[in-house]
Amino acid sequence: MSLTRYTNTFDGVNRLQVQIPGLGYSIITSTVQTGAGPRLQMRFPTLRNGIYEVRFRESVGSPWTLIRFATTADGGNVNDIFIGNGSVGTVWVDRATPTGFYAVTLKAEPR
Repeated sequence: MSLTRYTNTFDGVNRLQVQIPGLGYSIITSTVQTGAGPRLQMRFPTLRNGIYEVRFRESVGSPWTLIRFATTADGGNVNDIFIGNGSVGTVWVDRATPTGFYAVTLKAEPR
């Protein structure tokens, strides 16, 4: 019996991306006015003990960059990972540009 093959890409340095069918999820976003200024609220389902990161790119051709986020509406952007608990996670990011793309990624690490 052969192993299942998944679509993957390697950047040639240290980043391997593997696409796993059926592992996708939706992010619900809304723009909110907070004491810290206008922010984008992002809500997403989490896996228990899953490690999540938030990424941003200004345009389709731009590279994704890791960004810090807040875990409360008025909190500081001091977090770079969010640990899932099996329910809905919520993070807030400052809107640095009027347009752009945001993503929440599930980080996989070997143990």
